[in-house]
Amino acid sequence: MKHSVATATQIKVQESSALAIKLLTITFRIAFILTLSVILLVGIWAIAALVGGTLEAGGIFGLVKSWFLSVTGI
Repeated sequence: MKHSVATATQIKVQESSALAIKLLTITFRIAFILTLSVILLVGIWAIAALVGGTLEAGGIFGLVKSWFLSVTGI
């Protein structure tokens, strides 16, 4: 009798461990996708800011000149 109770308990623990591992895997994948999405959005924003700054400065050379003047304080 003790043997069958121990076996039933062991099977239940294995089932819950498998479920926990599956849920952890799903959570990790969702977190990974969300992290990559945020990185992508920040990258798109950075490129848009550079393009906007370049257009506002009048081209690449104007942007470099304005950046240099801002950094040096001249």
